[in-house]
Order: sequence, then C-alpha cells, then structure tokens
Amino acid sequence: LLSDALEIGGSLSRSNSEVVSIDERSALASGLTEGAALVGSDTQLSAFVEYRLWARGNASVNTRLDAQYASDYANGPRNIPGLGILNPRFAKTDAITNINAQVGYENNQFGLYLYAENLGSNNDRVWQNPDPFSENNVVTLNPRTVGLRLDYRF
Repeated sequence: LLSDALEIGGSLSRSNSEVVSIDERSALASGLTEGAALVGSDTQLSAFVEYRLWARGNASVNTRLDAQYASDYANGPRNIPGLGILNPRFAKTDAITNINAQVGYENNQFGLYLYAENLGSNNDRVWQNPDPFSENNVVTLNPRTVGLRLDYRF
C-alpha cells in the first residue's frame, strides 16, 4: 500500500435464497409459500479505513472510519404460521447504511478512544416484528452516539 500506517479492509456478501418447493402441510405450519424469500439481506457490505497518525515505541495515535450496508429484506413469511392467512405485519425492513468513526491513543497497557457511532443518525428499521399478536414491532439503529472509551490490558 501507500504506507505501512494505512490499513484498508472490507467484505461483501451476496445471497439469493427462496423456498423452491414446500408441501401444503409445511406451508400452513410455517407460513411460507413457494418462491418466498427467506429472511435475510441479499446484499451486505462492510468496509474500514484505519490510519496511524503518530507512533513512537509501543504507542500510537490512530483514526478509523467504518461503514456498513445491508439491503432491505422481508421480515418473515407472508402468511401467519398455522393459520394460512395473510399476515398484516408482513413488511420489508429498510436498507441500512451506518457509518462510525474513532480516533484514539493506545499502547501495550491501555487505549483511550473518542468515538462516534451512526454518524448520520440513521433511524431506519433494522427489524420489524412479523408477529401479528405483538405490539413490540420495530427495532431501529441506535441514534448517533458520541463517547469516550478506555481500554485497560491486564
């Protein structure tokens, strides 16, 4: 790379899953139907960049930026398991983009980091409960969070 102070990494995951065949009894019990997508994001991407700003001996000051993306997905089967009727809570979650950053000092014994999570204060739905009998239905990303973290190594 350009420098031994720079580290870049990431991952990409693609999937395409669906029910290809299901008998009538299993469809009723599960709520699934032929062709239904399985619960899960089709595309997930994560990446990071970390740069060492300063180093001396076993001490360093580093900065890091992380980003994650997950595509939307169905929150469960289209039908209510055991009843075979359409689920009124069937929905798709939101596609999620999340960015975090930190800068910190560390050595062999401790680390001190200033961090910010969810920089965009994205409140998209990470999960939406498909249970038609529950009122606890939506989970979103945590709001933007800024903090100071201290790590100590024994």
